[in-house]
Amino acid sequence: MLRFCCLGSGSEGNATVVEAGDGLATTRVLLDNGFNGRQLRLRLARAGLGIDDLDAVVLTHEHSDHVGGVRALLRHSGLPVYCSSGTARAASLETTFREVVAGEIVAIGALRLMPFPVAHDAAEPLQYVFGDGERRLGVLTDVGAPGEDVINALAGVEALLLECNHDVGMLRPGGVAARSARSPPARAGRRRPPEPAQQPAASRSGGTGRRARLRCAGRAGGRPGLRPGLAALLTPARL
Repeated sequence: MLRFCCLGSGSEGNATVVEAGDGLATTRVLLDNGFNGRQLRLRLARAGLGIDDLDAVVLTHEHSDHVGGVRALLRHSGLPVYCSSGTARAASLETTFREVVAGEIVAIGALRLMPFPVAHDAAEPLQYVFGDGERRLGVLTDVGAPGEDVINALAGVEALLLECNHDVGMLRPGGVAARSARSPPARAGRRRPPEPAQQPAASRSGGTGRRARLRCAGRAGGRPGLRPGLAALLTPARL
């Protein structure tokens, strides 16, 4: 069974637990951790979990709202951390990380991770599709433009955890949001993805006839005007 729980999303911190198990053995990974130790323990406890229940930490990129609590967590837990080499350098994790390469499957216990590149203003950002051999969960948080890598990676997933805070008006020239829409640093002839599209990547990832689920959590980027419209989606999720 493949399950997930979003512990938090937004500028104050991001963290998600993904779990796979067959009833006899269970694997749980923490995707990003922008929270201090106290906050992480509290949020895990709400899901009925503790740090000792985690098997690994997986990182998307080096921004503080995604990795701010990672180094302290690693010091106290000894958990292995998986990320791209660019993220490891930018987050000063070179001596402790296990390298993840876009397009190459990573096995962590009962979980299989397929990392894919995204356009974001970071050293070597990745997002992931998690699988347990039967089901696949796509995770898409910080991304500037839904390029072909994103669309192809998410095609056919049974569930998508999507951070929904895109605002065309914030893509002002020279701003952080505008830079986020640019392609990642060029590597091995990678092509620039298309400009941000009005149609979400999730709607263009290919229909399979299977039920799809969308989950959005957080504080809507700290913008109070967005919170009422998202309230129905922000009920606590439990594993």
